[in-house]
Amino acid sequence: MVLADLPSMKIRARTLRLKFASRLPTLPTSTMARSAELSFLWDKHQPDQQWRKITIDNPLHQLYNTLRNNLNPPKFPVTKAINEKREEYIFRRNRLKTIKYMRNKQFIINNTPPKSEIGLSSGKWKAVWPAFIRVLREIDILGRPNEIFDVDEPAPDEALELPIINTAQNEQ
Repeated sequence: MVLADLPSMKIRARTLRLKFASRLPTLPTSTMARSAELSFLWDKHQPDQQWRKITIDNPLHQLYNTLRNNLNPPKFPVTKAINEKREEYIFRRNRLKTIKYMRNKQFIINNTPPKSEIGLSSGKWKAVWPAFIRVLREIDILGRPNEIFDVDEPAPDEALELPIINTAQNEQ
């Protein structure tokens, strides 16, 4: 569950880099940022590390360049690139949440307790079940401190011991 459907910090940073890089060529050449871009940022052989991160390594900027260089470019390629990438990231996030949900569901299915007492007294449940009963009793006692609890209940370790019924006595 998402309280606010905000993009991650990585997506926000990429968006700001795209907006900066797309607006930079529209600035007058007299501004410091534009003159810095023209002088050393666009070195063809070895682009500046930060400029590379802002443009080439930014998936939003790559999509922006693709949209801008189309035969029929959109009116606002920056907005279109941001919206398309945001939808892609939301789709990925939701898909990953579904995968995590399915993994949790599979964990629950694989770890459900057996349906009979015999299954509880064998395998991993032989150790887990007494601990589970102990925790539930502690929760019950702490949750209702004013009540008197039955002290004749078996200890959690003995709760799995099945009573052996003598069939000869039952027949008489």
